[in-house]
Amino acid sequence: MAWGTKPTVPVKEIKPADYFKPVDSYKIPALEILLFGEPETMKTGFAMSCPQPVYGIDTEGKWPIVQRHFPGKQIFVFDLLEKALDVNADEIDPKIALDELENALTSLKDVQEGTIAFDSMTDIYQWMQAWLEQVATYRSEKTGAPYQFEWGKLNRRWRQLIQRVMAKKNVTKVYTAHPREIFLRKEGTGKYEPATHDTLPFLCHVVLHTYKIPTADIANPVDYFAVIEKCSFEKSYNREMRPVTYDQLVETLRKDLKVEIARPSKTATRK
Repeated sequence: MAWGTKPTVPVKEIKPADYFKPVDSYKIPALEILLFGEPETMKTGFAMSCPQPVYGIDTEGKWPIVQRHFPGKQIFVFDLLEKALDVNADEIDPKIALDELENALTSLKDVQEGTIAFDSMTDIYQWMQAWLEQVATYRSEKTGAPYQFEWGKLNRRWRQLIQRVMAKKNVTKVYTAHPREIFLRKEGTGKYEPATHDTLPFLCHVVLHTYKIPTADIANPVDYFAVIEKCSFEKSYNREMRPVTYDQLVETLRKDLKVEIARPSKTATRK
């Protein structure tokens, strides 16, 4: 086409409605949930209680053990710890771990229902930090540590990993993490946060802090519960929740906050 001439094919007019929807037309098809807490506080069990089929990325080798509490449910596990082992060096290779994790997510590209669970994000984030140590170009001459701007490589890889999962709007996402004490002026505060990338709590609808405490009840010597420490649907909503299950979370949000979460389709049942 010569300069100054008008196109012969009419250009389609783009309207706001082609891209924007009224906010009240959006429904919540699935939740993004982060759980953190001490060992044996029902984090893995919570992930398995979520809508099926459940695809678990296991970095701690617990899924085959906990699965026995969910007989007949569609639960699939990817043993990332085993895949991350460099058999020649007999140690975990962070590059292998992250590459295999990304390959596993690619294998789920057609999955549009159920649950994807990362158990745990603490391990995955630590592997990312170790990977950065391997690939960093510029380092401090005194300490050998990567310069601060090198962390952009880690942040980009992290964001890409999370966003490809977040884009699956109809899939429940569960992330577990270990607790990390919050320090102020080099002193412990007695308060804890998830030991993972700092942005993950911001991206989740709900953050649960899981607990177990001894009781005087001989029949039930341990009390398991979770505290909702962050809720996108209500400010300062710090509520205890029992039992620590997906159904209880959905019911709590519905009853207290009138938040309706889409129910799993019937096609997600075990065949």
